[in-house]
Amino acid sequence: MAANYRAPAYPQGVFGIESLMDHIAHELKIDPLEFRLRNATRKYHDGLPYTSYGLEDCIRLGAEAFEWTRRWRQPAADGGVLKRGAGMAMGAFVARVGRSSAVIRLDSSGMYWVHVGVTDVGSGANTTMALIAADALGVPLERVTVISGDTDRCPYSVGESGSRTTNFTGYAVIEAARDLQRQVEAQGMPSGERC
Repeated sequence: MAANYRAPAYPQGVFGIESLMDHIAHELKIDPLEFRLRNATRKYHDGLPYTSYGLEDCIRLGAEAFEWTRRWRQPAADGGVLKRGAGMAMGAFVARVGRSSAVIRLDSSGMYWVHVGVTDVGSGANTTMALIAADALGVPLERVTVISGDTDRCPYSVGESGSRTTNFTGYAVIEAARDLQRQVEAQGMPSGERC
């Protein structure tokens, strides 16, 4: 069975990358904290400056609070049987922006059908979208049904990556609710058979 996977490569991927950083620093005989500071990104793709940048401050303040210079030493520097160590690592999870869309249909029985391109990967996205729609429309939750991830009936979405679903798709649901309310105000409630 195939299904979506939440946060692929995290934290496992970060562990591998940071282990390699430690290994390189050790081979170069450089303090791993200083190695990371020398090689930390300061611009997006080395071109566009970040709108805020606190990584270096975070590393330095953390090292100071941890007493890094006193506690860290080269691996195997002590000759005894009992070994003690200290380490540091950095990780980031990219919240990719991109388009999110939502469509809300209203049928003659008063049921609201929320169509979103994202799928629920175990984070409760369907329930969240239903709650957002019910709140935006001012209707009971029981009158809202979410249809998600159906490429035939749902609009495009860039996906669930980077914990973006509630912020981006949720806002698309709010905008769809506002649009539907404007249509109902202009044209009235739908009539005819249930869709």
